[in-house]
Amino acid sequence: MDREKLVGFEYLLQLYTDTQKVIQSNYKGISLKKQDKNKLYLQFKTRERPRSTWATGLTLDQSSLFKVVEYAKLVYEKLKFYESESEFDNWYNETIRGVNTTKVSDNAITFKQAIDNLYNWFMAQTDRRGHKRKDNLVSSKNSFDATYLGYLKNLPLDKTVNLDDCLVAVNSYYPEHLKSYRETITAVRKLLEINELYNFKDQWDKQRFHKTNSRSKKDRISKKQIITEDQIITLHNSVIENINELTKNGFKEVRLWLNTIMIGFIYGIRPIETFAIKNLDSDYKDSYGNYSVLRNYVTQYPQ
Repeated sequence: MDREKLVGFEYLLQLYTDTQKVIQSNYKGISLKKQDKNKLYLQFKTRERPRSTWATGLTLDQSSLFKVVEYAKLVYEKLKFYESESEFDNWYNETIRGVNTTKVSDNAITFKQAIDNLYNWFMAQTDRRGHKRKDNLVSSKNSFDATYLGYLKNLPLDKTVNLDDCLVAVNSYYPEHLKSYRETITAVRKLLEINELYNFKDQWDKQRFHKTNSRSKKDRISKKQIITEDQIITLHNSVIENINELTKNGFKEVRLWLNTIMIGFIYGIRPIETFAIKNLDSDYKDSYGNYSVLRNYVTQYPQ
């Protein structure tokens, strides 16, 4: 491509592509990526951790693209010789990100402040579908609760962050609630990471937690969720035989619910997909303001 014909942002994008090629060809295992409104990230794996994305603190501009090549070289050399993962993390944060890991005392923030910071970070990220989270959306808040807050609720909010209380919160779920036990370990680690409490984070990574077998538990749950054709027919016949009694006892929409269950079983659709049937004869607007007009397609192609 003729550089002289490129101007402004087009030139910058071409320079970004050229920089990617320089890094990939000179520093094996390291690549350059831009995301989060043109912020620059390096991608690589360490001895004990899989390939992941690492922030550089740089944004997409000409001087940063020259600097990120230097960063890639430094990381490439450091990956050859380092003693531990925590030692590498400290080096990366200080050398690449320019963060002094000792400038803030780890006990200078309360759990409430730490969780608020985690919440603000979470809301600034996009969801799995690429949609922007919004503070005034119930779904966004519910997602935060399900991902983090639900597992951090046992932390003493008014106390300063400390590992002893973090361990108490984690161990409160063991051994009765293994899933919550695992998720709380992850949630606490993210809490420490987002708040840049590096000393605590390094100590947390060195903790010896109980190993849990999540796969076998999922398998057991899946087996319980299987329903056979004979069972669904028995359910159908039982409801029909007792429909008058069920209606008198307050189950006024029992026939509608039975129809919904049978539609799901016959056509093999999930319960959540059943609600999309209302879109057949009217437009549907979701919580993000997106319209779905399947009805128009059905009208044109009734077959």
